[in-house]
Amino acid sequence: MTLRTRLFLEVVCSHIPDPPARVLEVGCGKGDLALAHAERGFDVTAIGPKAPDGPIFRQVRLEDFSDEHGFAAVVASLSLHHVHDPGHALDAVASLLPPGGPLVLEEWAIEATSLWYVGERR
Repeated sequence: MTLRTRLFLEVVCSHIPDPPARVLEVGCGKGDLALAHAERGFDVTAIGPKAPDGPIFRQVRLEDFSDEHGFAAVVASLSLHHVHDPGHALDAVASLLPPGGPLVLEEWAIEATSLWYVGERR
């Protein structure tokens, strides 16, 4: 696991409910962050079009993903800039969270990320 991933893991864990909370990782890449959360006892689902094989991974885009149980938190590291319609993506994330549930987001361009923030969902 890279240093950046380890540091982001610590940031995420300081903003989400304790294990065994259900956590969705959007755009999981090779799965390092998702696997680290699973090792800490979180109930993780990690999605991405090129997600690796394994029980916690789903090869699906956020726009096509659904889950009837929802998640206590959603994590997206360097992934939401890939979506075509950020507003739709954030609506999809909000539909998977309880009111006030956290989205922990890491992106390259803070200017672009700040445009996505639309306020707290209650």
